[in-house]
Amino acid sequence: KEVKGKTDYNLSWKARADLYVKVDKYVIKSGKPRLNHEELISVAGNKTITAITNKVPLLDRHNKVIGVLGITTDITRQKEIEHNLE
Repeated sequence: KEVKGKTDYNLSWKARADLYVKVDKYVIKSGKPRLNHEELISVAGNKTITAITNKVPLLDRHNKVIGVLGITTDITRQKEIEHNLE
């Protein structure tokens, strides 16, 4: 309910919406995924996390691109562990 019918510009990440829309358009136009994009994202409470984002084209039964599926995974803890191991 919180995101249905809204665009990136209506949600909490609206400051980064131009980037997200650009990537979505690339995936839709090219039909190619954008994988393992690492980025810093500001979240609630003035906190910043490190995340990996993957976006893949959604295809209909005729293999026509009809949208984009995006998954963002918080890898902040993994990055902290890597840093401590170094």
